[in-house]
This record gives sequence, C-alpha cells and structure tokens, in this order.
Amino acid sequence: MTDLTHSDLIYDWNTRRKRTGLSPRAAVQFHDETLRDGIQGPSIHDPSIEQKKRIVELTASLGIHSADIGLPGAGQRQVDDVTAIIKHCQALKLDISLGCAARTHVNDIRPIVEIRSEERRVGKEC
Repeated sequence: MTDLTHSDLIYDWNTRRKRTGLSPRAAVQFHDETLRDGIQGPSIHDPSIEQKKRIVELTASLGIHSADIGLPGAGQRQVDDVTAIIKHCQALKLDISLGCAARTHVNDIRPIVEIRSEERRVGKEC
C-alpha cells in the first residue's frame, strides 16, 4: 500500500476558485446545540442537570461563543434545567452566550420571557 498524502485524503474546495487557505470576511463564531438537538433521539441518554452544567463548562472552555441550552416550553423540568444552567454559568462567570429554542408560539415563548424576567428581577443578566 502506498503512503497517502494530505491531498489524497482532504479535498480543499478553496482551490477550485484558485483561493489558497480560508479567508472569512468576518470572525468565525461557533454555536453549540448539544443540550438541545444533540440530545434528541430514541437512543440518546438524557443527561442529569449536573452533567448538563459540566457540558456547558466544557463548551465554554473550548471557546464556543454561544449555546442553546434547552426548550423551556417543553415543561417544568426544562424550565428548571435552563434556570439552573443559567445560574451555574453566572456563578462561574463563563464567557458564553446562552439561548433557548422556541417555536413562534406563546407556550414556547412565555417560559423564556418568565425566566429572563426572573433573572432581571434579581439583578442578574443572562
């Protein structure tokens, strides 16, 4: 068997237009969906709240800019988990923006507004 080179394994689409290397017009930012879409599916284990907090810590430590931390409109457990994750991130002063998933339906939006209002009421930004 012959030794494979980098170009044998990876096709650089930038060379198709005679560009060399990546040259994004703006800074690249990453958004993590692990705690929302990443745990969807019948064979996926639903992490405990402590595991979810640790996942966000690790995500932030990788320099990920933002994360979707759940769908509070799915029920009280999700509201409690999202609230706990926000408080945990605030306590550790993690450098990551947090967001929640929602459909454009009052039952999805109301819990997010209530969580946000509670955070503002106690004087903490999330």
